[in-house]
Amino acid sequence: MALWTAVEVAVRDILKHSIDLICNKNYTQCCKSGSRSWVDNQTSVLPIVPNLSYLRLGDGFPVERNDSADKYLDVLMLVSVPYDNALCSAGQAATSGRRKRGITLPSTEYGLTLSILLNIISDAAM
Repeated sequence: MALWTAVEVAVRDILKHSIDLICNKNYTQCCKSGSRSWVDNQTSVLPIVPNLSYLRLGDGFPVERNDSADKYLDVLMLVSVPYDNALCSAGQAATSGRRKRGITLPSTEYGLTLSILLNIISDAAM
C-alpha cells in the first residue's frame, strides 16, 4: 500500500476540510435548522469533523490497482460526526444520522448523508 501511505494524510485533510466547508455553506443538511442565522454570521469555518479519526477506512480498503503505467487507488471512507461538533453546537442543533450497511457508530456520533459527500464531489471549488 505504498501509494495509500504516500497520499493518506492529504486525502483525509482534503476530505475533512471539504466537509467542513460544505456543511458551513449548507448548515441544514448537516444540522437541524433553528439557529442557522447565527452560523451565517460567522466569518470563520466551524468544524463539523473534529479530527481525522472521524474519517475511517471501510473494510478491505484501500485497494491499489495498476493499469499499465497508471496506478489507481480505490478508497471507501466512513465519515462520522459527533453530535456535539462545533458547527451544530454553535447553532444549538444536532441531527439524527443514518446507520447503513451494518455500520454501528457510537451513540455520540452520526454518519453524514450521501448528499453531503456528493456536494463535495460536484463542487468545483473543492
